[in-house]
This record gives sequence, C-alpha cells and structure tokens, in this order.
Amino acid sequence: MYVGMRPRTRILVSRAAAGWRWSRSNRFARAVELHPCVDLVRIGSDYGGWVVPASLLGSNAVCYCCGVGDDVSFDRAVMERWGCSVHAFDPTPKAAALARRVAAEEPRYRFLEVGLWSSDSSVPFFAPPGATDPNEVENWSAKRAKGGLRIEARVRSLSSLMKELGHVRLDLLKLDIEGAEYEVLGAVLRDWLDIRVICVEFHKTPSVTPMIEMTQRLQAAGYRAVALDGFDVTFVRSHAS
Repeated sequence: MYVGMRPRTRILVSRAAAGWRWSRSNRFARAVELHPCVDLVRIGSDYGGWVVPASLLGSNAVCYCCGVGDDVSFDRAVMERWGCSVHAFDPTPKAAALARRVAAEEPRYRFLEVGLWSSDSSVPFFAPPGATDPNEVENWSAKRAKGGLRIEARVRSLSSLMKELGHVRLDLLKLDIEGAEYEVLGAVLRDWLDIRVICVEFHKTPSVTPMIEMTQRLQAAGYRAVALDGFDVTFVRSHAS
C-alpha cells in the first residue's frame, strides 16, 4: 500500500486508515444497546476468547462453536468449566485438521467438517490474496477475492444441523465465520430458532451499516447485547435469564 509514497504521505495515509477504523468501531458501539449482566466471565485466550454469562451454561448445555480457525481455546474452556460437550463446525482444511486432532483427544469435542450458511448447499470460499497453500490458510471467506485460491465448501443451515443432531434448542452459538454470520443470523431469525446465547464477530463489510442493521434485528427479536469488544458481541435472549 505504501510503496512509492513519501514518508510524510505514508504517515498521513496510516493515520487516516486508523481514524477510519476508529470511526467505524465508534459508530457500531453507539448503535449497540449494551445491557451487561452480573455474571459475565471471559474464557479462552486473548485472541480467541469470548465473554459469556456463566449462569446460563451448565453440564447439559448444548454448545455450537462455528469457525474453528487456529484457536480452540474458547471451545476447550467451555468444556473444562461447565463439563458439557461442544459441537464444532468448519469446512476449511487447516481448521479441520486442528479440530480432528482435538476431537481425537477429547470425546466431548464433536466436529463436523461443514460450514454454516442459510441453506444446505455448497459455496465457494476464497483465501486472502497471496496465499499459495490451502492447508496453511487460516481465514477463508465467502466474499469473492481477486485471484488466489478457492475451495468449494459444503455448508448447512443451522436448523438442518440441529435437526440432524437432535437438538431443539441451543444454549450457546459462537460465530466466527469470516462474513458468513450475516447469512446465518438472518436464517436464525427467519427460522425462529431457540438459542439462549449468541457470541458473534461481525466482519468487515463495505460499510458499517450491515453490522448495525443485524444488531438491531437481533435486538428487535428479543436479544440484548451484554458484552461488546470491538466488533465481538455477546447477545442473550431476553427471557433466557
């Protein structure tokens, strides 16, 4: 980005980019109606951790963690703290390899190599520009990228997965799925799924508007935001407490 720029110009561009990110985050924060509860705990690593309400999970909790990536510290912490099982989903090669290793060591960790979407189908996933080895890519996205690698990934709707796995409700849904959260959350609201806690990372869009609109839709459907960290939000269904 900075190749060929004079030092002063590079500084101004860097400051402008930082200001744009701050403005985006600030606009999003102002749009989120935050209602913290008293029993919030943060579990997992600094990179992969989330804030959850401790009293709403237990040994029989049904937890879906979607988007394994390269950090399963949150998934492990949920199993260790509450003693429940975790169902994990990710269709990408590097994440699937990690999840299979964890599942081989921990019987409470149940992994399916599928992605989440609004329907059962397959969609193309794109690697960041410059990636050359699909087995080393950490962040695949359904957003089309210019050139580079792509894979065809099997995806499922949340309602379809819940039916297959025999779950009529979820106690926890964690979404870190590189932009597919808009499709998935839209389907959650469309299908009136019974979910107690939703942890979601909202990913970059051309503007902050889709992030704000989805937050408002969740709030209108009875979810309240109890924790906010940048674009990571923890929602609790209003009648779940």
